[in-house]
Amino acid sequence: MKIEFEDRGQDLLWLELDPANGLIMNCGPYHSDIYADGDHWVELESIGLGKQPFCYVGEEDRAKKVGTFFAYKAVALAYIEAA
Repeated sequence: MKIEFEDRGQDLLWLELDPANGLIMNCGPYHSDIYADGDHWVELESIGLGKQPFCYVGEEDRAKKVGTFFAYKAVALAYIEAA
Protein backbone atom coordinates (compact mmCIF):
# COMPACT_ATOMS: atom_id res chain seq x y z
CA MET A 1 0.00 0.00 0.00
CA LYS A 2 1.29 3.47 -0.80
CA ILE A 3 0.21 6.70 0.89
CA GLU A 4 1.08 10.05 -0.67
CA PHE A 5 0.96 13.17 1.50
CA GLU A 6 0.06 16.71 0.56
CA ASP A 7 3.24 18.55 -0.41
CA ARG A 8 3.96 21.50 1.84
CA GLY A 9 7.71 21.45 1.32
CA GLN A 10 8.40 18.66 3.83
CA ASP A 11 10.98 15.89 3.32
CA LEU A 12 8.53 12.98 3.65
CA LEU A 13 6.04 12.80 0.78
CA TRP A 14 5.08 9.12 0.64
CA LEU A 15 5.05 5.85 2.56
CA GLU A 16 4.94 2.26 1.32
CA LEU A 17 3.36 -0.09 3.86
CA ASP A 18 2.89 -3.79 4.32
CA PRO A 19 -0.90 -3.99 3.81
CA ALA A 20 -1.18 -6.85 6.29
CA ASN A 21 0.14 -5.00 9.34
CA GLY A 22 1.02 -1.40 8.39
CA LEU A 23 4.79 -1.82 8.77
CA ILE A 24 6.54 1.00 6.89
CA MET A 25 8.63 -0.73 4.21
CA ASN A 26 9.88 2.33 2.33
CA CYS A 27 9.33 6.08 2.22
CA GLY A 28 10.68 9.13 0.53
CA PRO A 29 12.11 11.09 -0.88
CA TYR A 30 14.04 11.29 2.40
CA HIS A 31 14.08 9.66 5.87
CA SER A 32 13.83 6.00 4.84
CA ASP A 33 16.64 5.37 7.34
CA ILE A 34 14.32 6.58 10.10
CA TYR A 35 10.86 5.33 9.13
CA ALA A 36 11.65 2.17 7.11
CA ASP A 37 13.76 0.68 9.90
CA GLY A 38 11.44 -2.23 10.75
CA ASP A 39 10.22 -0.48 13.89
CA HIS A 40 7.59 1.97 12.55
CA TRP A 41 3.97 1.04 11.81
CA VAL A 42 0.95 2.95 10.57
CA GLU A 43 -2.40 2.07 12.11
CA LEU A 44 -4.33 0.69 9.14
CA GLU A 45 -7.65 2.03 10.44
CA SER A 46 -6.22 5.58 10.40
CA ILE A 47 -5.54 5.54 6.64
CA GLY A 48 -7.88 7.49 4.38
CA LEU A 49 -7.95 10.36 1.93
CA GLY A 50 -7.75 13.66 3.76
CA LYS A 51 -6.69 11.93 6.99
CA GLN A 52 -3.43 12.10 8.91
CA PRO A 53 -2.21 8.52 9.46
CA PHE A 54 -1.27 7.43 12.98
CA CYS A 55 2.26 6.06 13.50
CA TYR A 56 3.66 3.76 16.20
CA VAL A 57 7.34 3.35 17.02
CA GLY A 58 8.35 0.01 18.53
CA GLU A 59 6.41 -3.06 19.56
CA GLU A 60 5.67 -1.73 23.05
CA ASP A 61 4.05 1.48 21.78
CA ARG A 62 2.19 -0.48 19.11
CA ALA A 63 0.78 -2.83 21.76
CA LYS A 64 -0.27 0.14 23.94
CA LYS A 65 -1.50 2.15 20.91
CA VAL A 66 0.76 5.06 21.87
CA GLY A 67 2.06 7.08 18.93
CA THR A 68 1.63 10.23 16.90
CA PHE A 69 -0.13 11.45 13.77
CA PHE A 70 1.83 12.38 10.65
CA ALA A 71 1.65 16.16 10.23
CA TYR A 72 0.27 16.05 6.67
CA LYS A 73 -2.91 14.63 5.16
CA ALA A 74 -3.05 11.77 2.67
CA VAL A 75 -3.93 12.94 -0.85
CA ALA A 76 -3.54 9.61 -2.69
CA LEU A 77 -3.76 5.93 -1.77
CA ALA A 78 -2.68 3.01 -3.92
CA TYR A 79 -2.26 -0.72 -3.59
CA ILE A 80 1.06 -1.85 -5.02
CA GLU A 81 2.43 -5.28 -5.84
CA ALA A 82 5.01 -6.68 -3.44
CA ALA A 83 8.52 -6.66 -4.88
